[in-house]
Amino acid sequence: MTTGRVCVIGGGLVGLATALQWLRARPGAALTLLEKEPVLATHQSTHNSGVLHAGLAYRPGSAKAALAVRGIGLLTGYCRDRGIPFEICGKVVSATEPAEIPRLRLVEEQGRQNGLTGLRRLPSPAAIRELELPFRGEY
Repeated sequence: MTTGRVCVIGGGLVGLATALQWLRARPGAALTLLEKEPVLATHQSTHNSGVLHAGLAYRPGSAKAALAVRGIGLLTGYCRDRGIPFEICGKVVSATEPAEIPRLRLVEEQGRQNGLTGLRRLPSPAAIRELELPFRGEY
């Protein structure tokens, strides 16, 4: 059986992830990675916020929701397997006006339908401040 050959153009996060998955599916296959820069992942890959999008606000059943849920699982699994530190610290989504509350409820329901766990409503601004306290001054 032939293992095949492939060329991946671009050594950013998407190109590297694509190359990794291709090689995992075809052990021993030949792969060439082309990158114009002398170092991998030097453009947009280094400018991200570090946030792992879990599919909270994506329409249930959509490709975005499925890919976000699968992607966060793959990335955290990759980090765990290699001892790369990461933190799942959560996210606070808030309504600043009463008119936004129905949208907030929709986002919560979409998150649940997309398989997110640990979602909870905070009863007051004080509860939000209590969550934020451990993070102040760490940035």
